Amino acid sequence: MLNFGMYDFALYFIKYRTEDKYILGNEHQAMVKQCYRFLIRFVRGNRHSQGKLRDHLDAFLKDIEKYNLAIQLVYEIFKDNKKFLNLNASKILKRISNASEKAELNNSKKG
Repeated sequence: MLNFGMYDFALYFIKYRTEDKYILGNEHQAMVKQCYRFLIRFVRGNRHSQGKLRDHLDAFLKDIEKYNLAIQLVYEIFKDNKKFLNLNASKILKRISNASEKAELNNSKKG
């Protein structure tokens, strides 16, 4: 899949954002979720692919609050790549912590 550049298409749809709510409806959200599922499989156990997506980490961190799949993708990128252990993870952990706190608040409000 790397040679075909399929991950580039997935990244495009994940990064594509607009303020027009009519353009980004449920169909776009469903496509973004499928792109995250593809990228999770793309990086799982593949250090080269993990390195390619590491450069786009900011886009995934923006989506952590909206898509649980973004958290799974970040996890897959870092879980077995020791090369990334020396990175400053405080930014990533702060985003994940904030997203989980908001999710807990939203779940408690619905109950």
